[in-house]
Amino acid sequence: MFALIHQAFGQAPFPYHAVAVLLYALTCIGVFYVFRNLLQMRLEHNVSTAALLSAVVFTVLPVHTEVVANIKGLDETVALGCSILALLLALRATDSGKYIWSVLAAVTLFFACLSKENAVAFAVIIPVALIVFRRMAARKALVASVPLFIAAGVYVLLRSSVIGAGESSSAQAQELMNNPFLFYVNGAWQPMQLVDRIGLLLSSFARYTQLIIAQYPLTHDYYPATIQAHGIGNPSAIAGFFVAMLLLGSTAWGLRLSKPWAAGLFGFLASFGIVSNVIFPIGTIMGERFLFMPSFGIALSVATALPALLQKPSKSMWLSLFGAVVAMYTVLTVSRNGAWKDNETLFFTDIAVSRTSAKLNSACGGELLTRALASKDQDSTELLASQAFPFLDAAIVIHPTYGVAFYNRATCNILVKNYRQAVEDARVALRFNGDVKASTILLARALRDRGKYEGETDRNAELAITSLLESWQLNTTDAKTAHLLGIGYGILGKHTESLSWFSRAVDIAPQDAQYVFDLGTAYYYNGNKAKRDEYHKRAQELR
Repeated sequence: MFALIHQAFGQAPFPYHAVAVLLYALTCIGVFYVFRNLLQMRLEHNVSTAALLSAVVFTVLPVHTEVVANIKGLDETVALGCSILALLLALRATDSGKYIWSVLAAVTLFFACLSKENAVAFAVIIPVALIVFRRMAARKALVASVPLFIAAGVYVLLRSSVIGAGESSSAQAQELMNNPFLFYVNGAWQPMQLVDRIGLLLSSFARYTQLIIAQYPLTHDYYPATIQAHGIGNPSAIAGFFVAMLLLGSTAWGLRLSKPWAAGLFGFLASFGIVSNVIFPIGTIMGERFLFMPSFGIALSVATALPALLQKPSKSMWLSLFGAVVAMYTVLTVSRNGAWKDNETLFFTDIAVSRTSAKLNSACGGELLTRALASKDQDSTELLASQAFPFLDAAIVIHPTYGVAFYNRATCNILVKNYRQAVEDARVALRFNGDVKASTILLARALRDRGKYEGETDRNAELAITSLLESWQLNTTDAKTAHLLGIGYGILGKHTESLSWFSRAVDIAPQDAQYVFDLGTAYYYNGNKAKRDEYHKRAQELR
């Protein structure tokens, strides 16, 4: 999908957003059709109205904003859209008795899984739908769903052959951004105890419950430690436990009695289980986009309850209530869309919700740093860099080995001329940041600027040379470092070494008039007046 859009339109963002909106609209239309198809075989009155109202609520849910506004969310939309289509085709196969529709359903589900792996949940959701909404015997439903099981199995095998069976590498397992179930103890990351892991899962489920009901507050970032790990005794974990037990118990009871609303809850639990970190780790504790597919099941449960509620004399009351809910959700959705204007708006909006997210604090600091680097006014540069420090400091407190945060803080320290701290941060960044080349160059720059400061401000040429030599070892293509070493050795009266370093600077940057001029001066101090005159003349020409 992304490759096709890029091939046709390049990197212009509008076509991606247009496709995202179009596919979301088609998916929501599909939600209406599948709800109506499911309900009409079990219920007699207000089926179309119930299906429409539930589809409208599904459409305007604020928690879906990320899936539509974020271009990357296309995978979620395509996965659910194809899964719904697979369900419709499976129902068609049952109603018509033609096997070809089962094959088409399996192919469609396979494409859904290729878009997003959580679509594999529909391999079990569809058979349950057949049992509940078509009153099909369980054994017959399982036989009818064999093509779906095959499609899901082929996808799982394909995925395992490409990316492995889900085992994380040792490095990934010890990185908090890839594994939220870690504690930093005695200078090293350690796996959480089981009780803390369960508590964190239950707390995240309580937060999901809040989002399903209230749809507020929203944030795109739930990286550590947005959801705090406090064991299983904290109120949020306890609330999550009781909600989970209520859902599991009521779903099991309802399915046993073939209740339509229980099929909806099963759809929620099955699709949510894939992204819950219970079956396998997904690299983050939670995300609002992970509610996109599960909310289909919740909306289906609502749809099954509506026909009875819409009977007179209570019809007007429930329609008014639904109108109010739709209006409220619409306002929240429109308001939330504004946060997705650009990275800066999104980050500084969501930090109010995700105050303890290491990633978002680092991102806010990074945005301020980007603005500081782009500024041409020195005072503005230093002000913006200073404003970045609280965010970067917070990120490092939460994640003490966060290489990106150390890298950005080192750069900010360079901008505010705190070179000693810049060197310390750059050393940590080199140790933990994934971009070794960039971190090496940053450390070299910090050491170079510290050396210049030590020579010019502290008037300590020997200390300056120590810093500059270490900088040169890290980056042997920096003409400025070589030039500063030439100055340092010249101050110490070591004119042979000074000449050597000025020569290196000119070799790297032969068009720099100042470097050429200083090389001529170094030749003079080494007793070669002819070379001095030659290079001074050349420097004059370059100017």
